Parts: sequence; C-alpha cells; structure tokens
Amino acid sequence: MIEVRLAESRDFPAVASLVQEVHALHALALPDVFQPPTTTVATAADLERLASRPGHLLLVAVRAGVAVGYAHAEVQEEPESAYKRGSTVLHVHAMGVTEAKRGRGVGRALLDAVRGAAAARGIERVSLEVYAFNTAARAFYARQGFVTLRERLVVPTGRPTSAGERAS
Repeated sequence: MIEVRLAESRDFPAVASLVQEVHALHALALPDVFQPPTTTVATAADLERLASRPGHLLLVAVRAGVAVGYAHAEVQEEPESAYKRGSTVLHVHAMGVTEAKRGRGVGRALLDAVRGAAAARGIERVSLEVYAFNTAARAFYARQGFVTLRERLVVPTGRPTSAGERAS
C-alpha cells in the first residue's frame, strides 16, 4: 500500500535523496542545462523551508515505511487581462519516483493526492512541465489525463546544445 501525505521534518532527508536521483536523470540528459549530477540540489533544510512557504505543498509517497516518491506543488494565480482570463492552478514544480518503484502506482498515487489537494482548495486545474527528452514521463502524464496546453521551444544562438541537437 502507498501512503501519500504532506512531508514532515523526518521525511526531508529521504525526499532530498529522491530529488537528487531525479536531478541526475536531467543532468545526464541535458548537461548544458542542468548542473552536474554530483551537485547537491536540495538539502533537508532547503525542503523544510520550501514546505513552510504559503501556497506550497510538499508531498511524500511512502511504501513499507520508506519514501519512494515526492511531489512539490504550488498554488499559482494569474490575474485576468485583456488577453487572458484569470486562473488559479495547482502547479507541480517537481515530481519523482525512485527508479526501483516506477511503474508500480506511486506516481499515480502522488498525482491523485495533488488532484485531491487542488479540489479541496476549489482549484479546477493541475499543471506541470516535462522536458521533451523524458518520453517515459510524457507518456505517463498523458495516461493520467494531462494534455499539452502550450510548448516552450528553444533554439541555440551560438554553439549547438544537446537540446538544440535533439530538436533538429
């Protein structure tokens, strides 16, 4: 059974390790964008500060007493303008599942918890971003009902980057 709950102080070291694992995947795929995989991207103290910020949610997925996934989301409001309607979304900044537990319902449980948190706040949309190289994550999110609303494209202006090389 997978338990998803708000992360507590006792969870922050394990979540920091999960963040590091996900960061390493990004750093290896896009070394020109991300810091090296040996770089510490989040400490337990960083996560504790993040979790205490208003509008932020840091969830942990636990199976058999071990943290196996996390999600960091934030309530984001966009005011109405002459161009766009105003909106509030619960935006997932980061989410990850340890490699050994992928494909076993952990990600789905995390997203269900995120959707539940949004509904409890009266928020009708959950948003997230995913890098183009991460085809497994893109397919997973599509299976969970996510659709592309917009895409962010980049072009190198100097030497080609790995992201630019993949796009051509």
